Amino acid sequence: MATIAAHPLLVKFAKTAAWCSHRFISLVLVILIPLPTSVLDILLCFNITLSIIVLVTTIYISSALELAVFPSLLLALTLFRLVLNVATVRLILTAGDRASDPTTAMNSAGEVIYTFASFVTKGSLASASSSSSSSW
Repeated sequence: MATIAAHPLLVKFAKTAAWCSHRFISLVLVILIPLPTSVLDILLCFNITLSIIVLVTTIYISSALELAVFPSLLLALTLFRLVLNVATVRLILTAGDRASDPTTAMNSAGEVIYTFASFVTKGSLASASSSSSSSW
């Protein structure tokens, strides 16, 4: 006589539930525990890579049924990006508070953050604020 615990669908559901719960706990830990800059750089690069993969996949599918998991995937990636935003803001604020001069503060938040900030501001924070105010 087969037991309920040995049913293949229940075993698969238990593994999926455990996987999801571990991922959710890890996301909460990223919010609570400050990450080192190297780990945050790797996670930011991983998130950008996943976003590009999803974008290219959605461009090249021929019917919507080929990517039926898209709403769940988009929700998971959005939650991951939101957690990374919180960790990034925490890192920027704490790095700016600990630094003795502005150059150290800009470089201590991580290479990905520094590279993106220098790309957006074209290397000068003063030019970014003056160009946005002069457009009015």
